[in-house]
Amino acid sequence: YETKYERLKLMYPSDFTLKVVESTGSTVSPGMDTITITSPSGVIVDIHAGIAGIGGACPDYTVASSVPIGILGKQAYLNYVNNGSAINTVVLASGKEEACIGGLIGKNVMQVPASYGPASILATITQRDYSGTSLADFQKNPDVQQGVFIIKSFSY
Repeated sequence: YETKYERLKLMYPSDFTLKVVESTGSTVSPGMDTITITSPSGVIVDIHAGIAGIGGACPDYTVASSVPIGILGKQAYLNYVNNGSAINTVVLASGKEEACIGGLIGKNVMQVPASYGPASILATITQRDYSGTSLADFQKNPDVQQGVFIIKSFSY
């Protein structure tokens, strides 16, 4: 699949469902791509390509584990986040300690005004039923592993 505005390419398993919302707005140009990919078991991969102006949107979560990855020619991290009671989310981040909105700088969507530079690409993997989930169990979940595959497949 290739997004309309950021022109970000990604792969996903054929048994997952892809939903796309394209939007234009006052903070980015030409627009933002929002993709939700859902596994049969309910694991959700959310991707926002071309996002800006979202400061202060993070709850008080902590990073339980940080795994370095190379993606889109950059160093990034998959941060496994503890929401206070369990591990239920993976955040694509530019830093090891980012527990919410880390993201990477994109390529084709610009912030408004353009002098602010490129907009961000955000991605998360979330497990709906996470009651008491340990880091090891979350990382072993096959649909979470497929979500990691989706993020690692990003290219231009």
